[in-house]
Amino acid sequence: MCGLVAASLPKGQKWHRFFGKCFVSLMLFSAAVSLIVANLPNHKSPFLTAIGIFTIYLTTGGFLAWNGYKGTQIREKILAFAMFITGIGMVGIPYLLHGKINIVMLAFGSVGILLSVMDFRLIRNPEKLKGKRIFMHIGKMTGALISATTAFVVVNGFLPGLWGWFLPSILGIIYIFYQNKKHA
Repeated sequence: MCGLVAASLPKGQKWHRFFGKCFVSLMLFSAAVSLIVANLPNHKSPFLTAIGIFTIYLTTGGFLAWNGYKGTQIREKILAFAMFITGIGMVGIPYLLHGKINIVMLAFGSVGILLSVMDFRLIRNPEKLKGKRIFMHIGKMTGALISATTAFVVVNGFLPGLWGWFLPSILGIIYIFYQNKKHA
């Protein structure tokens, strides 16, 4: 709920920042819990693991995009490197362990690899990075919101079939394009 409220408020204002910090805190907490639950004995869940890792990356990256790009960007480099390695693992480990590709892990891993490579390209150019921070912030925070909303909708069966998987992404991407155009 905090994420939806933050997204609907004017960017940069007091209440947007308040609900944004609420969103970041709750997302990181829920992602950490999901990683624990996903790896409990007799409850292995690649989907929940992928969502947890991806949510941590997007939430932390979105927060740092607005609050942390100063100096050497060491935190951002570590985050991008961790997502890159994790993305490779998400794509390759199911195949190595089971001899087949896990479509959820392939999708999340591929997007994670793509986003981390984009991060590395921006981090290498601090002047270009400075001008892109609002777009990175909006994209990653909205991506985290899409991730959480998709998991909530799919797990609780709110929408039939593939609608639950794709509608949050479609709406989120429209929102990202709208906000990026507004802040260009």
